[in-house]
Amino acid sequence: MVNLVGGFASIGFDLHGGRPDPASTLSRGVMTLVTALGFLWWQLRAYDNVDRMGGPPQRWTKGWNVLGYVVPIASFWVPYAMVREIWRRSAVAPSTRLVTAWWVAYAGGEIAGVASSAAGDHTALNISLALTPVRCAAGALAIAMIWRITYAQERRLPAPPAVPAPEGRQQPRNGRLTVVALLGGVGLLAAVVIAGLLLHHPASSATQPDEIEKAGRAYGQTTMDPDACDQEAAHRYSDSTDRLLFSAGCVESQANRLVAPAPTNP
Repeated sequence: MVNLVGGFASIGFDLHGGRPDPASTLSRGVMTLVTALGFLWWQLRAYDNVDRMGGPPQRWTKGWNVLGYVVPIASFWVPYAMVREIWRRSAVAPSTRLVTAWWVAYAGGEIAGVASSAAGDHTALNISLALTPVRCAAGALAIAMIWRITYAQERRLPAPPAVPAPEGRQQPRNGRLTVVALLGGVGLLAAVVIAGLLLHHPASSATQPDEIEKAGRAYGQTTMDPDACDQEAAHRYSDSTDRLLFSAGCVESQANRLVAPAPTNP
């Protein structure tokens, strides 16, 4: 689920400058925190349910449900191993291919995302956009996995004693309804944040490259030194794409001045 909302949140990047927008970064951080806590809450509950169903002790202690995601090196394997054990002990299905597919998509997206942080702005943007389908797939697989494990555990757990609910109070909801409520809340949060990101990026930003190139052409009218174009571009812009646009406009303007006919005196 973290990757599902994280994948959609990647639209908050500035597509023309290749730089993450502060509002997008904050929104994505909030969504990531909320969904990560929700997933950990579910995993801890599923772990406890396995103990309630009986059988030999689990291979991993309860603390690894959290430590498995934060301890270096262990985070590449422990979360997958724990969820796979929960799947098997819950008798969801003989095959654990769904769990494996979820972990490959999740871990692959995270590793590639970390690698992209060392690249330039434009390259990082391209990698982020390419990873969006992978992250969304990881989120969708996680939802399917959560639903199937929860359903299997509900069928195996002993039914609680039938105790009449006090007047004016409802019976506790089952696990699947809790999962539905959790997913609905995450989906609503993602929709609100995405709508805010779309409103935050007006359509006028599409003219930014033209404006940068126009500025370069204007500067090219003031000098005939080709190196000056690159120096001025580096002085004005930090993004490599913006620098190229400015330099291209500047050099074009200088070339036009060279081929333009000289004015004749009357």
